[in-house]
Amino acid sequence: METLASDIDLEEIDLDPETEEEEIEQCIGIILNTFQNSVPFMRGFGMSTTHYGRPLTGDENDIVDEVYDQIEKYEPRATLKDVNFYEDQENGALEIGVEYTVNDEEYADEEEDDE
Repeated sequence: METLASDIDLEEIDLDPETEEEEIEQCIGIILNTFQNSVPFMRGFGMSTTHYGRPLTGDENDIVDEVYDQIEKYEPRATLKDVNFYEDQENGALEIGVEYTVNDEEYADEEEDDE
């Protein structure tokens, strides 16, 4: 499954998604669309602004590392498979897409260990 950051409408957040897959997709979208230091008491949550507004040349690996770190830390129910970049020619924006799988069993096992 692939999620694009722009596919998540942050103005229409569903607080009670029908499926766990929808919930995970929404959470990943929120992580990709949030800037670090913008969430009180969770200053490390979201994407760094160090690459914002700069040419992408050479920064792809840093962005990929950051996406992996953020998803692993804040959405453990998903395992990333790939991170893709899509360029919007109209406005010059860069879209980040992530391919992931849902770890239902592994995540449930971790929760049981914590109890």
